Amino acid sequence: MSRKSIFLAVSLFLVAGISLFFYLRKNSEYDSVRRIFVFESYDTAEKSMEVRYLHKKDGEEAVREFVEELLLGPETDRYIRLFPYGTKLISCFIRDGVLYTDLSEEAALSMSGTSETYKACALLRENVMQNFGDLKDYRIFMMGNEVYASGTTFGADS
Repeated sequence: MSRKSIFLAVSLFLVAGISLFFYLRKNSEYDSVRRIFVFESYDTAEKSMEVRYLHKKDGEEAVREFVEELLLGPETDRYIRLFPYGTKLISCFIRDGVLYTDLSEEAALSMSGTSETYKACALLRENVMQNFGDLKDYRIFMMGNEVYASGTTFGADS
């Protein structure tokens, strides 16, 4: 075999290998989905948005990952965290199109650098409903007690 034939064979093998790698990666669990996160801003009275790419998951897993990511706070230091550091998602499940989440006790604390609890719940609800349009309703609990019961009109201006 000539050098030219060996070079051509190796090149084709590398191109096929790289193509296979990207094909498998594209069709694997490593796919991501675009999510929009809404926070209050320190600089304006407007709501501010961040775009993040999360792992592609289904149902409760997708919502759980989204809420946990939201609880970590904004990536931008000019946006306000919804809830204080240490707030954890205790439980998250969907029944008959209704999402139920229970947050740890830290969520009930209003602290400097976080949204007021009512606004934080309003923004949490807005974030989830905007990103998961197939949900009928969203019930937020803190320490096992429902806050701002279903039917309450959430509004960031309230």
